[in-house]
This record gives sequence, structure tokens and C-alpha cells, in this order.
Amino acid sequence: MCDQIKQLIKAHAIPRKFFERIRGTGNYSVLIDANKPLKAAGTYYQAGAYDNEILCEDCEKKFSDFDNYGWQILGKPSLANPLYDDFEEFPYAYKIDCNTDKIRRFILAVLWRASVSRNSFYSAVNLGPYESRLKEGVGFKPTDPDVGYR
Repeated sequence: MCDQIKQLIKAHAIPRKFFERIRGTGNYSVLIDANKPLKAAGTYYQAGAYDNEILCEDCEKKFSDFDNYGWQILGKPSLANPLYDDFEEFPYAYKIDCNTDKIRRFILAVLWRASVSRNSFYSAVNLGPYESRLKEGVGFKPTDPDVGYR
């Protein structure tokens, strides 16, 4: 990301904490590839899918605030604010109070890392021309008309 020659690290597009939550007390989480035959579909990960060719340690740290906020809001969602339909006794959704700019930045950070990754798990993610804009930080502005978020 910084375009400097540095030691690269195991960078996770989806933060490790999300995989650790799925894994629970087990040693591994299992990712299933629905495009493969059942016998070869599962891949075991201790800490989720990563790519060791996209970020150095300094660049990875730039995502920490986004990842921590994403985990705070989405990793442990509150079920305190249920939303009900007029005719249903069970909630159809839950209202989550959050800073929409911060959660948007988290999602864009995950998408950017997935888009630049060569890990086959993320092969369907391609941001095209927005990949370089996000790298430069332009796409993180919530009022940028080219990104379409307001």
C-alpha cells in the first residue's frame, strides 16, 4: 500500500476477530467454498483468510481504528433495539446505533483489502477504478460523488 520496499505481513481483509468469533473455542474456523466439490470445499484457518503480499506492518496499522470499530459494532451487535412489523410477534431486524461514517470506512477498508488480495477466497471482489482511489484515501470521504455515498 505504501509502495515502499518493506517486509510484508499476513494481512487479513476480514479482521481476525471475526474469524475468532466463528471459531469459538475450537482450534480452527472452516471456510466452505460452494464452487468446489463437497470433499474439497472446506479450508481450515486458525485466524481466517490472509494475504502476505499486500501490506507491511505500518500500513496494516492504518486499518486498526476501522477494524476495531467494525468489530465493536458488527462483531458483537446489540439486540437491545428490536424492530417489529405491525403483524409479527418477532422482530424482523434490530436497530444498531453507530457512527455511519466510521462503519462505512470499515466496510470500504475490508473491500479494498479483499480487492487487492490474491487469495482465492476474495477472487470475486474487484473494485476496479475505485481500488486506487480508496488507496489514496479519496474514496473514504463520505460526500465523494463518485463513490455514491452521502
